Amino acid sequence: MRLSPFMAFLGLLSLFLLSAAPAQAEGDYKGQKPPYTHIRLFSPATATGDAETVAVAVQVVMQEGWKIYWRTPGDSGLPPTFDWAGSDNLKTADIKWPAPHRFTIYDIDNIGYKDSVVFPIEITPETVGAAQHLKLKVDLLVCSDICVPETHEVTFNLPAGTFSASDDMPLYAAALDTLPEPAAGTVLFEKAWLDFDSSNRNFLVVEMTGAKPPGADADLFIEHASGIVFGKPEMSYNDKTNRLTLRAQAHTTEPLEVLTEKLSKGEIAVTFIDGTHAIDGTALYAPRPTTATVTGPSMTAQISEFQWSILLFALLGGLILNLMPCVLPVLSLKVLSVVSHGGKDNRDFQKLHGISGRYYLFFLVDCRRIGCPEGCGRDDWLGHPVPASWVFDFPDRHLVALCRQYVGRV
Repeated sequence: MRLSPFMAFLGLLSLFLLSAAPAQAEGDYKGQKPPYTHIRLFSPATATGDAETVAVAVQVVMQEGWKIYWRTPGDSGLPPTFDWAGSDNLKTADIKWPAPHRFTIYDIDNIGYKDSVVFPIEITPETVGAAQHLKLKVDLLVCSDICVPETHEVTFNLPAGTFSASDDMPLYAAALDTLPEPAAGTVLFEKAWLDFDSSNRNFLVVEMTGAKPPGADADLFIEHASGIVFGKPEMSYNDKTNRLTLRAQAHTTEPLEVLTEKLSKGEIAVTFIDGTHAIDGTALYAPRPTTATVTGPSMTAQISEFQWSILLFALLGGLILNLMPCVLPVLSLKVLSVVSHGGKDNRDFQKLHGISGRYYLFFLVDCRRIGCPEGCGRDDWLGHPVPASWVFDFPDRHLVALCRQYVGRV
């Protein structure tokens, strides 16, 4: 069989891409050579001393433009892992996590570190005062415009003897200053509760007492065993009560009742960062206050923002797709199939009509549920509760607005 010039070109292009991909992953990237991170294991002490714990630290230095992730990485990414297998005189190793930064690209929130970070580590030895041989394997996901996994293996020997400060003591002390302080005294995370707006988006509201007016770069990082990711919060401060209210959108399309069930189990860990000052603690989950109001843009405003040009381009793209050589013959066969049914048994069309009617009914049910002014957790259809499994997700608030507008006419 003889290949056409076009098919031969596609084959050569595929071979080129397949052969070039590994070279790009293993070679230079924008003039930078891998590895894109370098790590060092050190101690602020010259000897183990006689304390119950021994201080060490891991320093990670990243090339310009690259970052690594926090223990809770956000919408994507992987946290660093630390493997101490093969170490001598090591019982436990407690990693301390410095306050992270938020990196937002196209509404995707990642949480981590850039440039350089030092992780203080508290080692509990099996034998106090004895020498230590530490062997550490660190796995990192390092990201810029692309993401590259990197593995580093380092060792460090700390002899027995009287404690004295090493040359790395200033670096270790500076790393301790980057750790969040525990919430205490009047500064507390009082409670957290779920809220929603008129666009059917869900939020977690955290109330903080004893706070100061937040700066422009203040942020809140929320962690829960469910793995739900939350965006950067909106903040409102009451200078009379020193109460700070933080409202972070949930990055999930799960309905409110599902989020309520998940967040009500287990503690909600929160880390508040304002400049160089960071506070962490836990917040108790509480029901939504009865005085809370539904906020957000009106239905008219949401519909006026709908980008009809996007719909037009989508229809145009569908038309072009159906005119492609691989699709157009199939359409003609479908048309001939419909025409050939003339005068024959129409049960197939009756089935199609029934299926269309059921889809239309589910659409009405979904619109009724989304249009519920009290929230999606309390809606019914013709006097009967609507099962959550009947509801389709509408992640776009404009579609939700159109659905609600439709509800008002049925």
